[in-house]
Amino acid sequence: MIRYHKTQYGTGIIVMLGLAIVACLMGAKVTWQNYYIMLNPMASMSVLLAFALLLFYKLTIEIDEQTITARLGIGLIKREARLMEIERESIRKVNVPWYYGTGLRFTPQGILFNVNFGSAIHFRAAGKNFFVGTDEFEIIKSILKNDGDLQKG
Repeated sequence: MIRYHKTQYGTGIIVMLGLAIVACLMGAKVTWQNYYIMLNPMASMSVLLAFALLLFYKLTIEIDEQTITARLGIGLIKREARLMEIERESIRKVNVPWYYGTGLRFTPQGILFNVNFGSAIHFRAAGKNFFVGTDEFEIIKSILKNDGDLQKG
């Protein structure tokens, strides 16, 4: 049974990569018409950018009876933690600086999954950091804390 499910869309990522894809496709069309190149580098670049868009356009956080999962884009990149392994006292809200960027980021506090600027939830589970951007920190914290109380009692 799913206890929490939230999807956040990265508007900035979608717009920037979308514009870059359009620019590459326009460049590919001009290059193709003028030079008749068999393998067009601009078309190849647009395919790579489209793949990046699929990987990072959204962030889904889901909590079920046993795990919390964060998935970026179509779900190839994900992070998962078992609820029973979460160190409840380590749960905290982190204000993520704008210069950390969006997507999959390597930070001094651990690997960050985010699609928008703002706050994130950070905790330790099984000795590893779980660091995910969210605008619903209090709701997630409440679910994680209450789950810990249920497992102890």
